[in-house]
Amino acid sequence: MSIIYDLIYKKHDKKIRKEFLEELKETEKEDIKERNRKALEAHLSNVKELIENKEWIAIEKYLKLLSIEYNFRVAKECLEVGYYNDLPYASAIFSNLIDGAKAEVERYYFGFSEHNYYRSYEHRIDEDKIVYKFTDHPILLRPWNSVRILNNSIDINQDNVLSAEKGYINLKNNYYFPLGLIVCDGGNHSQLSAILEGNGESAIEMILDMRPLYDEVVFDGNDFISKRDNRVISVINSEKEIVLNTKNLLGVYFEIGRLLKEHLEYFPTYITKYLKKWLFETRIYKNGPTTIETCLSTFGKPGEALFKVYIPTNIPIEGNDEFQYLEHFTIKQCVSDVTPFDEHLLPKIEEMKQYIQDEGLEMQGDTVFLAILPIFGQHFVEMNIPIKEISDAI
Repeated sequence: MSIIYDLIYKKHDKKIRKEFLEELKETEKEDIKERNRKALEAHLSNVKELIENKEWIAIEKYLKLLSIEYNFRVAKECLEVGYYNDLPYASAIFSNLIDGAKAEVERYYFGFSEHNYYRSYEHRIDEDKIVYKFTDHPILLRPWNSVRILNNSIDINQDNVLSAEKGYINLKNNYYFPLGLIVCDGGNHSQLSAILEGNGESAIEMILDMRPLYDEVVFDGNDFISKRDNRVISVINSEKEIVLNTKNLLGVYFEIGRLLKEHLEYFPTYITKYLKKWLFETRIYKNGPTTIETCLSTFGKPGEALFKVYIPTNIPIEGNDEFQYLEHFTIKQCVSDVTPFDEHLLPKIEEMKQYIQDEGLEMQGDTVFLAILPIFGQHFVEMNIPIKEISDAI
């Protein structure tokens, strides 16, 4: 009987078992996709709430949390296998997305050289790379060599802090606007060690303005989908878990960027000042800090007060009944101080007035100018009290 079973049924049982396992595998895939969709919804809901409350620093921390978890997981897997080359560069995934969506993304390159790869880019900024501290922005790394992870963990320390100057050639980082995300294309291991050390600085070599993509693409939690024809835009060539996780994480950042692009106060001006069409649809854009002029003697006192608001723009604007255009705005000499926006300004101003008196200086009129400075997602106020000109400026 067993011989007959083997001859007749065994092959059939294998087929049933195979079909069952394949069906189970598909069910697991659908479960994973559903979890990914719910995860995206949760992240967007969290960030929306923070945006509504204007918690810009908290948003920055949120984005960092996503990047830190990813970086450490990739580094851990690399340490376990020794050499880790299965993971694509995040910048390559974004490049595939841009190409697949046929979108025109503007790139702004810094530290330009006629002899390097970026000589063909339209926006070549004749300035050095943008230096920033590791605590300022989330960054995605791709550590791929366990030996380099170990060596850099030894070499990068409190006595040898990583700096943009030391790593000028090796550090290649791209800033993706409005995702608020930096992606490393060079210096993965040294920057990982600096993050672990909790100290140091790096540099942004290129800014990519991803805003045109939002009219063409949406991320659904698992795939980038074309809005034009509802097709899946292929950005990876692997079904490995770590590769899929990379794509999904970038998709989460992408959709968070969709929310942040309407809130430019979140972004540092050293990023936004290079971007086109970032405030007005008429190709007129704000290119400096907003400054408020008010009366010094009545500042902070109860009652009504008059204010003048100065908004710098990239080109001259024809005035009307509501505003006038000033070609130049200059404070020749002044006493200045800077303080966080959420602190009380009046005590600081009283200290400045006392300093002017102690130094034998004389105020120019009864005016104070308050410049609002967004720095690393936080707002500061630069207080300027004009003084009469003296031979040695303060």
